Formats: sequence, structure tokens, C-alpha cells
Amino acid sequence: MQSSIGTPEALKLQIMNDPHSPAQFRVIGTLSNSYEFAQQFKCKPNSRMNPDADKKCVVW
Repeated sequence: MQSSIGTPEALKLQIMNDPHSPAQFRVIGTLSNSYEFAQQFKCKPNSRMNPDADKKCVVW
């Protein structure tokens, strides 16, 4: 198990060399792109957890 706490330099190194997303983006990045999540948890429009539709990534 890897630590998710590190320096900005360590994060940059991880992004450049590790095929896995950094921990802080694994869940937040996925959920912030979910319309259903935003509806269920009543996330405010244009917030970090409910960005504009044109900024959401739709996979399928």
C-alpha cells in the first residue's frame, strides 16, 4: 500500500511514472463526473463535486 501524502515533487514523479492515478483523484475525479452522484448528494452546481456539464468526462 502506498502513502497518499507527499511533496509536490513526489506527486509530479508519480504522475510521470506510475500508471495509477494519485489517490486524491481516484475517487473525487470519478464521482465529480457522475450526474447521479451530484443529484443524490445535492452537490451545488459549478462546485468541485459537480462541475459544469462541459467539464464532465463522459465515458459511456
